[in-house]
Amino acid sequence: LNGVAAARSELIVWDWATLCAGGGFPSGDRVHLTSDGYRERNRHIAEAATAMMVSTTLSGNHVALPNESGDPTAFSPVTPIRVLDTRRTGTTSDNEGVVRVDLDSVVPVNTTAVAVNLTTTGTSQSGFFTAFDCATTRPDVSHLNHAPQQDRGGFAIISMPASRELCVYSYADSHVIVDLQGSFSANASLKFATMTPNRILDTRRTGRAEIFSPIRVSVSPIASAASVTLTVVGADEPGFLSAYPCAGTIPNVSNVNYLTGEPVAGSAFVPLTDGDLCIVTSSSVDVIVDLNGTFSEDAPLRFVTSNPRRLLDTRSGIGGWTPIHARNARIEVPAAPPNAEAVTGTITIVEPVSQAFLVAEPCDAMTDTSVVNSTAGGVLANTATIPVSDGALCITAS
Repeated sequence: LNGVAAARSELIVWDWATLCAGGGFPSGDRVHLTSDGYRERNRHIAEAATAMMVSTTLSGNHVALPNESGDPTAFSPVTPIRVLDTRRTGTTSDNEGVVRVDLDSVVPVNTTAVAVNLTTTGTSQSGFFTAFDCATTRPDVSHLNHAPQQDRGGFAIISMPASRELCVYSYADSHVIVDLQGSFSANASLKFATMTPNRILDTRRTGRAEIFSPIRVSVSPIASAASVTLTVVGADEPGFLSAYPCAGTIPNVSNVNYLTGEPVAGSAFVPLTDGDLCIVTSSSVDVIVDLNGTFSEDAPLRFVTSNPRRLLDTRSGIGGWTPIHARNARIEVPAAPPNAEAVTGTITIVEPVSQAFLVAEPCDAMTDTSVVNSTAGGVLANTATIPVSDGALCITAS
């Protein structure tokens, strides 16, 4: 059935044993459902049928763009470094808790924003992280989502106050890990060059590497750093992926955390060695790399921070698109001023009816890439830097 479903997009196959074992389907003899059990099963069938047949329409207004919160700045990458790990400090974030991260010693004095990877571990319930400038009120956005007992990572670019303190809010009890990838400031020299996202590595075609054996990926002979989306699929066991400049030793950081067999995506700003970046994984898994842009001194674009704002939420109609993001529907989201050439933001996929991914791309292009992946029923997020056309981003659901 799974083989047929892979070839026929109109067929959805459920792993009924796993679904039923998850609860909510009362049965007196563990074979036949009770009346309530049949009602619950029919509700699931109705949801799946609706998702297959529904059309996505623009029935409301787009959200007004947030205000700029800083002057244009350039980027200064660092070899990824772990700046916080509450497993080592003995502190955790309780429910609705906030952990403060002092970056004063690792970023320049005039830093206006930082690029970080956030990781949750040791949590007992579902939740999410929001990273924000400690000098401001926590915004109503998220940077990573997780289920109970799941290690999850999430990339983020966060405005930085003069105190150079970063705050991380956790909805659920959790250990918090923060890895620094670079900073933005007026004195930095690397600017950004966009490109239509393109796939530069897919080990499903080239073959997997050995565990902790570096995969060298050629990016650009003239770039100093790259913006990439990193995706893993088909892991033999749980693990993590780390991306880093090929010179030097493998750093003690992570970019993507994954479970057995699941597809998961993460993003990163990675310094390059002779135009290349390197990747290692802690278990046998296929690795996909999509290139979104490069940093160099001769590139044209600088980064402008803004106050975080949710621009789209199909659950509640924020951004105007309802009632759900239908399969193969391509929706347009005004995400930046018309003169902007790229936008950085977090895209979250919520409870797809089957294994799925989202494509985010400029509306005047079609790409063979993805930005966030999930198994059926999952909630996963990824932050990416994507080119826009007339300030708009187009998002397609598989």
